[in-house]
Amino acid sequence: MQAALNSYSWTLAKEDDDNGSTYFVPYTIQEIYPSSGPISGGTEVIVQGRGFGSSDVGDIPRCRFGSPSNYAIVEAEILSYNRLVCRSPPGLSIVSPQVWPLDVPFAVALTNDNFDPWTETSHKFRFYKQPVIDHIIPAEVNVGLMTEVIAIIEPDEAHPDNVFFQALPGNIHDNSFLDEEAPMLTGGYGSIKCSFGRFGETIAIYQNSTAIKCVTPSVPDSPEDIFQETITFAIAPNGVDFNEQDSEI
Repeated sequence: MQAALNSYSWTLAKEDDDNGSTYFVPYTIQEIYPSSGPISGGTEVIVQGRGFGSSDVGDIPRCRFGSPSNYAIVEAEILSYNRLVCRSPPGLSIVSPQVWPLDVPFAVALTNDNFDPWTETSHKFRFYKQPVIDHIIPAEVNVGLMTEVIAIIEPDEAHPDNVFFQALPGNIHDNSFLDEEAPMLTGGYGSIKCSFGRFGETIAIYQNSTAIKCVTPSVPDSPEDIFQETITFAIAPNGVDFNEQDSEI
């Protein structure tokens, strides 16, 4: 015998159990990536877990960002039994004395609200203001030479939220149910990245609230083919959303 408590997550019968007993496998979250995004919203968040089956007619998969007193709900798309995706909403209202970045609870639901369908895990999503860089050191490097670059934010009392911050981990809490078809998205680590225009991206290292460090990427072009080229430097605190349009570096 099989049973379902949410119309789609059916129990699995134990083949070696003569009594025909069953156990229930509900949907749950194992990891989200990225686990942060700018307050402007629009970050594509991939949710890895289990039990993301097809919903009944009229039931819309959803993601919830925030606490019961301050939250936003967006529609989600089921990609497979192990993954779904949704986009972060524009930043939630902030209540004093909290400051950015703001970490909020994250949950998903696949059925209507009649039976409190939201997952109850300790996963968090971080909303942040995109840092505005004042300058980088050095401002130019030799082609083909991998060089450490420091991005600097000058402290400004008028903009106390313009800071760097350490990346939020990938929110992995239980990998006991993972299989080869659903490998971990990040290995459990968040990452800050630097973008060097067409030359590519590299991982950044958090130094403090006013500085991060990264290394210029390897350049496939021959130094003889590039006399001098100016590129746009940008960072992504979540490793995904770069701020090229706002960067003047």
